Amino acid sequence: MGDPQVGGNIAEGRCFAYTPMADARNQIRLLQIHHTKRDELIHCSLSIWSLSNLPPYHAISYTWGDPSQTTYISINNQPLKVRKSCEYVLRQARWYEKYLQNMSLPWRHRYYWIDAICINQVDDEEKSHQVQMMGKIYRLASCVLSCIGPHADDSIFLLHGVG
Repeated sequence: MGDPQVGGNIAEGRCFAYTPMADARNQIRLLQIHHTKRDELIHCSLSIWSLSNLPPYHAISYTWGDPSQTTYISINNQPLKVRKSCEYVLRQARWYEKYLQNMSLPWRHRYYWIDAICINQVDDEEKSHQVQMMGKIYRLASCVLSCIGPHADDSIFLLHGVG
């Protein structure tokens, strides 16, 4: 891990702590991915939004993957341990954002909702409310992105089958 600040925080025991929501039935967290180079730690920020005042965002659907395969990302300048598949999804979302910018397409959706990060997974009460709202969260999204993982044996077949 090339980021001494995050590495130092982990060594000191300071890890990301979720800010509690005032109303987990009517609020969600949205993630912003900050500029990150290919092999650097992913830096993000997380903020709480009322369902009645949401900015445009993309919801991301993916498989959580192997729980033993983990890494760290930075949320609000604090480390958060995530599964490798989650990190991969964030890198893909950042690539997608850069792709649209390079194509001179307007990019307004700098916010993302991804359940593994936007829901506090250790707060059972919050998680219960948020999971019940997931259908609504996906419906309110400007776009839903799906990530099926890195290229593998037959993924070219899947790509040619779409269209």
